[in-house]
Amino acid sequence: FGLSKEYEWMRSIMSRLKVPYVCVIGNHDCIGTGELSYKLMYGPDNFSFNASFLHFVVLNTNASEYDYSDDVPNFTFLKNDLAAVPDSVTNTVVAMHVGPFMYQFNDNVADYFNYRIMMYPRVLFCICGHDHKFSTYRPFGDEGPVYYECGSADKKSYILYTVTRDSYTYEII
Repeated sequence: FGLSKEYEWMRSIMSRLKVPYVCVIGNHDCIGTGELSYKLMYGPDNFSFNASFLHFVVLNTNASEYDYSDDVPNFTFLKNDLAAVPDSVTNTVVAMHVGPFMYQFNDNVADYFNYRIMMYPRVLFCICGHDHKFSTYRPFGDEGPVYYECGSADKKSYILYTVTRDSYTYEII
């Protein structure tokens, strides 16, 4: 199995970046052979990593692409990942394509999703991007983190976050 022309095109563009990047699986990546292509290019659709005091959790939240029949978001992954977070981590950032209460997300599990991610060390914010426009919202009010929705590549903008142990700032570039 080889990558589609679209994925080969994306790979050629991404390989020219001069900064590290992480890709989050989107709903269009879940159609046809897209999920397999995504996994060949980028790896698992749920993963995490640490950068100094920060823990990043990257999740597949495209439940409607699986007819709500698969564990999306994957709570087993979240449970196992949380258990493996080292003591040196003091803050967490969660990234996903579709945030809670967006039509692709499984709203039946939204409150439990918030409960699970709030178990991580100090969740600073969540990042999503399904609607391809910048916005901020708090789907769980004060009971959950701020969600930042980022624009798409065709808008030629991105969000730059500066994170310290005590706070963070962001700017739209």
